[in-house]
Amino acid sequence: MELKQINHLPQTKDEMKNYSKSIINEVVEGNINPAELICRLKPIIDSFDEVKKYISDYVLKEIAKSGGKFNYNSIQIEQMEAGTKYDYTNCNDSVYTDLALQMEELKDKMKVRELFLKSIGIDGQTIVNEETGEIVKIYPPLKTSTTTFKTTYK
Repeated sequence: MELKQINHLPQTKDEMKNYSKSIINEVVEGNINPAELICRLKPIIDSFDEVKKYISDYVLKEIAKSGGKFNYNSIQIEQMEAGTKYDYTNCNDSVYTDLALQMEELKDKMKVRELFLKSIGIDGQTIVNEETGEIVKIYPPLKTSTTTFKTTYK
């Protein structure tokens, strides 16, 4: 299978920047509908992600053949470790186990308190601090969000 279409895409960082700038300029100048552009890019991006997921093992083998690094034009690929995680459950450390239990209890208490705080009206609510006897007015949490968009296949 030939990948003629891929050969027409940018192959270096500079080409990518120039290509991106030209597309952005076309959108800014009103020559390209930005919503249509995103719809046309989605299958390309998704295809890349799908291909990358399935060929990663092959890429790692090729990198190994090249001494740990592979270069193509101005792009370098090298093996790396990512997402290192530690599992402390086999440490048999009672101090850690006790702390983990305390943490879970605190997380549960926080969730309950957060639900309560979300339920407070916009004008707030006056409460008495059980420990100090202090009377305070509490307010609901501030809610923020970012407006963006999503793309899905129909």
